[in-house]
Amino acid sequence: MFARNPLTPSGRGFRGRFPSRKLKATVCWESLLERDAVYHFEFSPGVLAYREQPEVISYWNGNAFREYYPDFLLELAGGTQVRIEVKPAAKLEKPVLTEKYRHIARHYQERGQAFRMVTEHQVRTEPLLGNLRLLQRIRRKPADMFEILSRLPELQAGIRLPFAVVEARIGRDTLLALIAHGVLRCDLRANLAGTNPISLSQGADDDTVLL
Repeated sequence: MFARNPLTPSGRGFRGRFPSRKLKATVCWESLLERDAVYHFEFSPGVLAYREQPEVISYWNGNAFREYYPDFLLELAGGTQVRIEVKPAAKLEKPVLTEKYRHIARHYQERGQAFRMVTEHQVRTEPLLGNLRLLQRIRRKPADMFEILSRLPELQAGIRLPFAVVEARIGRDTLLALIAHGVLRCDLRANLAGTNPISLSQGADDDTVLL
């Protein structure tokens, strides 16, 4: 349930919807930077769920009460929630916005609620973002999971294998599909090749948040 309609026409920039397999729903975004942030939420094992513009708050800016809608709410594996604001770094250099978000951050802090600003410096790091986009494109699940994993007894024994070794045994497309579906994991901040270590997913014990 949205606090407001994220796709209300306003003539500003790009808007669209992201097909989330994690949520089994579409997620609305209101800028290309927000869209890129959604890739991180989608593939972070520690993000159990996320929602766009989940609430409206009334905060005091020193002169009057103002309304604010956070861009996203993340529900994390540890049981906490984090409100996220996604903004270009250049905009945050403007004194009026710096002051605005200082008051908003104080509002959440006083209520014991986590709030975080993220910019392109976190969202658009490479090769991470490119890897996430690739995984989103190939999210088809291999048919015979048991047969595929039987070729990787070391992983089932808790031993990590280099990306190149696993790729040679099961093929790159199958390996990437297993990573995309959270069956296998690797360091998505590194190149998907070579010695990047592959292991079985830790499931509910994995609290990784990529942002």
